[in-house]
Amino acid sequence: MLIIKYILYTEIANFYHPTSHSKEYWMKFTDSIPINQTPEIFQKRLEQIKALRHSNCIFNTRPPIPDLEFMFDKHGVLSGKFTGNNEHQGYDTMVHGGLLAAVVDASMTQCLMGHGITAYTTDLSLKYRKPVKINKTAFLETRIEKVNAGRLYTLSCSIFQDKIESVNASGRFYRIK
Repeated sequence: MLIIKYILYTEIANFYHPTSHSKEYWMKFTDSIPINQTPEIFQKRLEQIKALRHSNCIFNTRPPIPDLEFMFDKHGVLSGKFTGNNEHQGYDTMVHGGLLAAVVDASMTQCLMGHGITAYTTDLSLKYRKPVKINKTAFLETRIEKVNAGRLYTLSCSIFQDKIESVNASGRFYRIK
């Protein structure tokens, strides 16, 4: 049993931050960081938490971008895709930056929910590197980067269009008991 635990903690430490913390550090957080599960398990967890605690969120009731889709991989990384249209413009031909910030925040929240975590956004930082054009599909990838004291989660999200990073974001979320 001890060998299995050591292997699990080693995998967690290597997956999340291979050099930044010892296995003892990660042992504190194993309950909140599921790894190597099927995408369906992450998706089921997300749907359960959305139904219990997030059912009235605008992204669930009246999504600002109706074709926004999220899906998990086996490591719990959330990917998504969407296409902004004329209604989503800020400057001509570009998706509004505030709407992109809302999409990033929603993806980070849903990534945490897929991991069985309900948390509030404490801060969100975006770098707009290139315009996200309307009427062209954009892709995003969101992942948990770090956990502090089992309560404060740091996530990253990137939005790509034409295989070029358009938006790079980081956010921190405080776990609800």
